[in-house]
Amino acid sequence: MTWDGKDVLPDLAAIDDRYYPMPTNLDRAELRFPAPLRKAAMNRTVFLHSRGWYQLYLRDGGAPDYATLTKITFVPGAPVQFAIDRFAEWRQGAIH
Repeated sequence: MTWDGKDVLPDLAAIDDRYYPMPTNLDRAELRFPAPLRKAAMNRTVFLHSRGWYQLYLRDGGAPDYATLTKITFVPGAPVQFAIDRFAEWRQGAIH
């Protein structure tokens, strides 16, 4: 079920072009499934096999920031640092 009550099982179980789109960082789904009873002194491991892709949902924010794009492209570690910085800004409410 998604956060707003939509059943996504048909989309996830079908072998076709159906996916569960998540265009915002608020989108999420909770998956529950039956499992055998856990045996004493044994651990469980869950494997996820997924297919799909990321489609960027970009807002028109004016002219491209070529300096940042160049840094992300050519400086080792820059993409991760960029993501960390933007996440921190988002958490502080600076990015909506």
